[in-house]
Amino acid sequence: MTKCVILQKLYGPRRKACAETLIRYLKSQASGLEVTVSLVGQTERGWAIAEITGSDERVAINYLRQRIGIAPATLDELESSPQVKGAAIDVGRIGYGLFVDVGLSHGPCMDAFIPLHTLRRQVADGARVSTRMILQTYCIYENFPLSLRLIKVDRTLGRIEAEFSDPQISIFESWFSDGLDRVLAFGVSEKDLEEALVATGLRRHVVKVEQLGLFEQSLQCRPGTEAPGVIARLGNSLRGVPLRAFSPHKARILSGSQKVAAS
Repeated sequence: MTKCVILQKLYGPRRKACAETLIRYLKSQASGLEVTVSLVGQTERGWAIAEITGSDERVAINYLRQRIGIAPATLDELESSPQVKGAAIDVGRIGYGLFVDVGLSHGPCMDAFIPLHTLRRQVADGARVSTRMILQTYCIYENFPLSLRLIKVDRTLGRIEAEFSDPQISIFESWFSDGLDRVLAFGVSEKDLEEALVATGLRRHVVKVEQLGLFEQSLQCRPGTEAPGVIARLGNSLRGVPLRAFSPHKARILSGSQKVAAS
């Protein structure tokens, strides 16, 4: 029997439905293997904890690590990864950067930190804008799933410095370049979101739904459809679910150029 921390948080008013969706997903990923997979709880910070039992435990764990992510147990394990997954935490608490919870499950609680000067370089074309403006522009709110590259781990000071990974920058660049508004939804499954779009008659206004995480979705609006209008109508069907608007026009104003700065 092995317990592991899955890199997916359960939170918000639809936590129970999300937990049911997650266990179905975990079982589907282990289909065909001699294992039993169950969801046994959450960490203090909301990461899901799975229990895996059976002769194919190691294979199942490797599958889950590749397909959804398993939290590193130690700093050594964290440092050995070329890319690190995490979720934005304490967004807006401080003005000189962004903290990212990388799910360390043993030892002292340490978050990765992206300094303001790095945020400016990577997604604001070096413009001297505030952390708040950058995060609001790119809809980086609490629980936003992020992919990072580690820059420096200082065990003495208990600090992990990081930057956005190339794949993460590519996501932001695609949002910027296609010129379409987006609505980001936090704490809801893709299935429940699709049902809400159909029920409200909004499905025809959305090109597609992209998964940032299992329960973090990005709705790509059709040309001419503005995100605030979608949010106003969708909110009644998804009460309590945070919905945020991304505007490529605001991103252009933020950077003062026609593209996001490459890392």
